[in-house]
Amino acid sequence: MGYPVNNASKVPATLELRIHGIRNTPPHELLRCEVADVTRVQGDELGGFFTTKAPSAGPTYVEAYSWGKLARTAPVASTFGKIGAVASNLAWFLLLPFGLANAAYWARRLQKDGPKGGSQLAAGNGAGTVRLFALLLSVFYTAALCTVAFDLLAVQCFRRLEGVPGVSVCNQLPGPADMLRNMTRGQRLTVMASVPLLGMGLLFAISLLSNAKYRRRTLRAEARGSEETVAGAVKPPILAASGFWDRRFVSSSTGVLHIAACFSFVALLINADSVAAVRSPECTGAGQWFNPGCISEPLRRTGERAVEMALLVAGGLLLLMVVVLVVSWSSEVRAPVETALKRKQAAGLVMVAVVLHLAVTLGIACLATPDDTVTRAFAGTRVAPLLLLALLTILSLSAAVTRSGVRASRAFVLISISTAALLAWSLIPGNDLILLVPVVAGLVLAADLLRMRRRSIAVFEHEGWFGFGPGVFMLLAVMFASFLSGSLVVGVAEFLRSPRTVGQVLAQNPVWRSVTESTALGEITVPTAYRMFAGVLLVAIVVAVSVVAFWAVVHLFKRRIIAYPSAYDSGVGMPPGEPGEFRPRKTPESLEPRLQRVADRQRWSSLAQRGEPAVWIVVLLVWLAVTVSLAASAARGRTPNDSALQAWFDDVAVFVNLNLAGWGVVAGAVLVLGLAIGNAASSKDRPLSLIWDIICFLPRAAHPFAPPCYGERVVPELSDRMAAWLQPANRKDAQIVVSAHSLGAVLAIAALFHLKATSPETDFTRIRLLTYGVQLRSYFGRFFPELLGPAVVSTAPSAGPALRRADPWNTQVSRDFVLANQVHVTEHGKYTLASLLNGDWGNAEPSAPRNHWINIWRRTDYLGFPIDSFCTGPGQRDCIAEEFEPDGYMEEVATHGNYLSTAAYTTARNALIST
Repeated sequence: MGYPVNNASKVPATLELRIHGIRNTPPHELLRCEVADVTRVQGDELGGFFTTKAPSAGPTYVEAYSWGKLARTAPVASTFGKIGAVASNLAWFLLLPFGLANAAYWARRLQKDGPKGGSQLAAGNGAGTVRLFALLLSVFYTAALCTVAFDLLAVQCFRRLEGVPGVSVCNQLPGPADMLRNMTRGQRLTVMASVPLLGMGLLFAISLLSNAKYRRRTLRAEARGSEETVAGAVKPPILAASGFWDRRFVSSSTGVLHIAACFSFVALLINADSVAAVRSPECTGAGQWFNPGCISEPLRRTGERAVEMALLVAGGLLLLMVVVLVVSWSSEVRAPVETALKRKQAAGLVMVAVVLHLAVTLGIACLATPDDTVTRAFAGTRVAPLLLLALLTILSLSAAVTRSGVRASRAFVLISISTAALLAWSLIPGNDLILLVPVVAGLVLAADLLRMRRRSIAVFEHEGWFGFGPGVFMLLAVMFASFLSGSLVVGVAEFLRSPRTVGQVLAQNPVWRSVTESTALGEITVPTAYRMFAGVLLVAIVVAVSVVAFWAVVHLFKRRIIAYPSAYDSGVGMPPGEPGEFRPRKTPESLEPRLQRVADRQRWSSLAQRGEPAVWIVVLLVWLAVTVSLAASAARGRTPNDSALQAWFDDVAVFVNLNLAGWGVVAGAVLVLGLAIGNAASSKDRPLSLIWDIICFLPRAAHPFAPPCYGERVVPELSDRMAAWLQPANRKDAQIVVSAHSLGAVLAIAALFHLKATSPETDFTRIRLLTYGVQLRSYFGRFFPELLGPAVVSTAPSAGPALRRADPWNTQVSRDFVLANQVHVTEHGKYTLASLLNGDWGNAEPSAPRNHWINIWRRTDYLGFPIDSFCTGPGQRDCIAEEFEPDGYMEEVATHGNYLSTAAYTTARNALIST
C-alpha cells in the first residue's frame, strides 16, 4: 500500500503522526481503537504506518508509526525453535558491550568540521581510543573462547595420570572426544582452534543477520552540500549532516580488521604455547615475570623452537598492524568515499596475511614433535586475559577525561604508567616504593583535569556524570564483557570438574539398573583473572545495590511530598507550595486519601529517576573491582615477601578465589540464563528490550558488529512520510502535528533534522511538535550534548539528579522556581530545532519566536520531564497532564503512559493546530 492521498476533501489537512516510545505501544492503542479497526498504510512486519479503517472524526488525519520490533526482534531466534531462541538471547547478551562502546563514541565531545556546514564531521578527541577499545572487546571475547578450547579442553582434559596407562580424558566430555586422546598436543590445539573461530563468527553473524532487514529503499536523493558556510562560522547540528543516517560510520573494512584480529590472536596463543615449552618449570610462576634469567631463556633457546618463535613474532606484528590501521582510520568519523576502496584493499591484504599465518601455525602445530610434558599448563591464556582487561580499563579511563579537553593520548600514557606500576608492585616481592609511580601519575592527570575543567565547571554540571560519560559507558562494557567471559570460562570448568553419573543394567534382573557416580578427572584450574574479577565484582555490586537500596528505603519511609510551586496545576487538586518553596516537605495529615496515592506514586517514580547517580556508584566500584582484581590476579603465584600491604593483597586474593568467585559466577549465570530462557519462552524479542531501545538508536560508529541501529530505517522513514504529506501543491493548508512519546521524541527530532538535510526546501513552519513523557532535557541532552543538547534542540540546561535528596531533581527545581515568574523565551540559535520550526534556519537575526512545540509531563511519570522548567510559567512550552488515568474503570494514578486520553493532550494539540 502507498501513502494516502491528502488532497481529497474527505481527508483533513492536518496529519497527526503519533510515534510510540520505549513502552512499544501497539498501533491500536496509539489510534485509540480496537485491533480489528486498524489497517496498515505502509510498512512490513517489523514496523510502519497504521491508521483506522474508518475516517477519523477529529480535526486531524491520525496515523500511528510503530518501530518497536526493529529494536527488539531477534530474527535468528525463531529459526531453530526455543533452543535456538535461548542461544540467540545469550548471544545478544554478548553483543551488549559492543553497543555500550558505540554509545561511548557518540558521548564524546563531537565536532562539526568542513566547509560545507554539517555535511562533514571531525572525529574529535578520543575517537581512536573508543575504536581501539571496541577492537579489544572482540579480542577479549576470543581470549575467553581460547581459554575454554585450548586450556580447559585441549590441554587439561587430556592428561597422563600417575598409575594410569595412556591418556585420561575428562569424564564429562562426550564419547567422540576419545578420538582426540591419541593425538599430540599440537593436533588437539589445531582441532580445538575451530571453537573460538566459529564462536566469534556466529556472534558477528547474529549482528549482521539482524541488520539485514533494516535496509530500506531511499525515496529521495540526498541534498549534499546544499549549505555553504565559511570556516569558523556556526554550523548546523550533527543530526542535520548530509547522509548521517544513510552511510555507515564504521565500514566493512573495519569489520574485516576485527575478524583478522581474532584470527591472529588465536594463532598468537598457539605459537606462544609452543615457544613456552622451552621454559624451565621454575620460570612458569607469576613471580618470575621480572626474573632476567627467565626473560632471556626463550631467546637463548630459540633454536629449539625457531619456526614457532618466528611465527610468534610475525603474529604479533600482524596484530599490531591491525591496531595501527584501526586507530589511524579513526581520524575521520566515517571513511571518505575516495579512500573507501583503498581501505578495503588494505583490510583484504591484512586478512589474507592473517589467514595464511594461521594456516601455517596450525600446520606446524600438527607436524611438531609430540610434547610429552602433558602436565604443562597452556601458556598465554593465563596472562592474556589479565593484560587485555588492563588495556580495556586504561582505555576506559582515558576516554573518561576526553570531554574535559585532556588529550586521550596523554591520558593513555599516564594511566598506562600507573597500571604497569601497580602490576609490577603485585609481581615484585617487597617493594612498596613502586606505588609512588601511580600516585605521581595520578596527580599529574588530576592536575590536567582540574586545569581544563575549571573554566567551564557549569558546563559539566549540565552533562551526564559530570562530563565523564564516555568512560562510564566503556566501564559498563568492561563490566559486562568481563563478567560474561568469566561466566563462560568458570562455568565450563565447573562442568568439567563435576562427576558423572553412570547407569549399569543389573545382571540379576535386567529390569533394574544401578546408578554410580564417577569421580572427575583431577583438578581443572581456571586463569585467576576470570575468577578474581567475578568475586570482586560480586562485592562491588552488592555494595552498590545496598547503598542505593538504603536511600530508597529512607525516602519511602520519610513520606515526603514532592514540592509543588504555586504555578503548578496537577489537575487533581494537590496543594500548591508557598511562593519560593521548592524543597519536599512532610506529607500533610489533612491530605485526602486519593491525593495521598498521588504523593506515594511520586515518591516511587522519583526512585526510578536516580538511575544516573546509581550507575555512577556502580561504575566507580567496577573501576575499583578491576583494579583490585588485576593486582590480586598478578599477585597469585608470587613468592612470599615481608611487605604487609602485599601480604594483605595475597590474603584478599586467596579469600576471593576460594569464597566469592564461585558465588559471583553462579549468581550472574542464573540471572543471564533466567532472562534468556524466560524471554525465549514468552516472546521473540531480545532480552532486556529496554536497553536495546536506548543504545541502538544511533548509528554504529565504534564496533562494526554492535547491535544494529534501528534509527537508520526509522529516521528516513519518518522524514519521508512528512515530506510526502507536505508535497502536494493543491493542499496549501497541509500541516503536520508530530506527536511523540518518550524515546519517540528523540526519533521525531532526528527525523526533522534529517528532513532538513534531504529536503531543505520544506516549509517547516507547517510542522508542529507535540511531545509527552520525554527525557530530552534530563537524560538524552545530558548524555549526548552535541547531538541532543540544549544548543541543538532548544531545551533548557539541566543539572543531574541526586541520590540522597527526597526529590532527586531538587537542585534544578530550585533554580527553575527562582525564574518561575519571569517570562521564558526559548533560545533561537542560528541552527537549532526552534529556529527550524520557526522558519529561521540559518538566519543570523531570527524573527519573533512562535510556539510550535508543546511538551506534556507529570510528576508521577518516572520517565517524563519538562523541556523548559519544572515550574510552569509565562512563555514556557511545558504543560501538566492530570495525574489520574482519565479513562480507567478503577481510579488509578497515571505514570508513563496514556497521555493521549488526557485533556491536556487534546488542548495542546488543538493549540498547535490553531497557531
